[in-house]
Amino acid sequence: MASSIKERRRCLDDLPDELLVRIMSRLLSSRHLHCCGLVSKKWKDLATRVTHFRLDSSSPSTEEGLIRWFHPDHGNNLRYLDIARFPCYRKNASSTRWLQVLGKTLHSLRLRRPPKQKFEDFWSSVSECHELRCLHIYANVGTALPPTMALRNLLYCVIFVTVVDVCAVQQLLEQCPSLIFFCLGSMAVPEESHVELLKSSSLDCLEIRSRCGGAATIAIDMPKLRWLTVSSGPCVELRPSTCNIEWVQLHGRVRHQGLCHSLNKLKSITLSNSFRSPANVLERVLPLVPSLGGVKELSLLVGDHDFQPRSFKLAAFLELFHGLEVLRIARTSIKALSLDEWSSRQSPLMVFIEAAFRNESGGIWESDDIDFLWELMRSSDCVRLLDLRGFVYRDEPPDFRPQVPAAFEELSQAFPGRIKAHPLLFDVPAQCRMLWRTQEARFKSEPPYTAIQHWCNHMHSMETSAFEGCAWQ
Repeated sequence: MASSIKERRRCLDDLPDELLVRIMSRLLSSRHLHCCGLVSKKWKDLATRVTHFRLDSSSPSTEEGLIRWFHPDHGNNLRYLDIARFPCYRKNASSTRWLQVLGKTLHSLRLRRPPKQKFEDFWSSVSECHELRCLHIYANVGTALPPTMALRNLLYCVIFVTVVDVCAVQQLLEQCPSLIFFCLGSMAVPEESHVELLKSSSLDCLEIRSRCGGAATIAIDMPKLRWLTVSSGPCVELRPSTCNIEWVQLHGRVRHQGLCHSLNKLKSITLSNSFRSPANVLERVLPLVPSLGGVKELSLLVGDHDFQPRSFKLAAFLELFHGLEVLRIARTSIKALSLDEWSSRQSPLMVFIEAAFRNESGGIWESDDIDFLWELMRSSDCVRLLDLRGFVYRDEPPDFRPQVPAAFEELSQAFPGRIKAHPLLFDVPAQCRMLWRTQEARFKSEPPYTAIQHWCNHMHSMETSAFEGCAWQ
């Protein structure tokens, strides 16, 4: 038995140091790291080099162990901390004061916890994380921000579950002068019909998923803002200073003021699935006609439920976009689209169609969907490339292996060089939909985002893996 243990340790020692450190980074608590440090002098040195750690322990002793192991004065350099479970010192309550010690070297902090969990002093503890670049909160941590919380290095912030008051949002923007990406799950606005200002001199991307009641108008004063989506609410007003928007997601429920005066650089539009009808789409788009000539890319996610079959005349609608080069269509939108007058279209176009395959028959291509593809290609030569993609979300069963139509191969043969079918993508995060994937390459290639030079779980989770064995067939 002793020789077997030595042999196993010898095999582990043969692994590259970087791989051993990565394995140690996936341990559940600092107690396990301490045990690794007892194996040998080499392992003790490797354990102290752990910079990315995932905490999944609620033991009260974990707090003491974390401070002892990752204390900056002991030479440790913790950069990324993913907290799946907080150490609890009494029922349903967790202290975050230890973050005031460990957070001094943190670049990225991710918090995941069911909403019933209570966190004490969370924001005041985070305010001590002066080197923080990325903050991901998927828990109810309250909105009582300390008046002196100055996260001057924060670049990337995502807050879900916690309902943030609009005044707290503005306070956060003021205290994070370097923030470039801000995604908010839910924002509360007052019932009164007045204007609430959101102002930032650094923000590049703003995403607000939903609003809780209220009739107040959100006024956006952000000179550097280029990417905008507000998913719910009565009105969004763009101040004249907000004049550099390149991509906007339009929603049927949201009225925008000032868009036609602030979209001189508009290059991309996404139409969400919140529109009730083609008339509702035109109501939102027609005021933007003076700005549509520079739009190069259009994404259609319409027609999930409310549109009548073949009621959205695609060719007529695309006439509004004189310089359009790329059209992205969700498979669920196909049934709402009509190809009337498509045969007369001549402007070259690249068309991307994505299908999300789900268990219980979700995402299956139906015969009329296939007929749409044939008519799209056969009635006009304007589509110089039809790009077909499919993916499976990571919450689907591991043995879920969907089949795709054999008609894709027939299309490739009928239109050689004009059809591209990708291998099926697996393990795609549920929040990673077509909206994000169309933009992520650009996000990662630009200087504001390449400044995030550490491994960040939220950015990393957007990567998808292609299994060659499940290609389009």
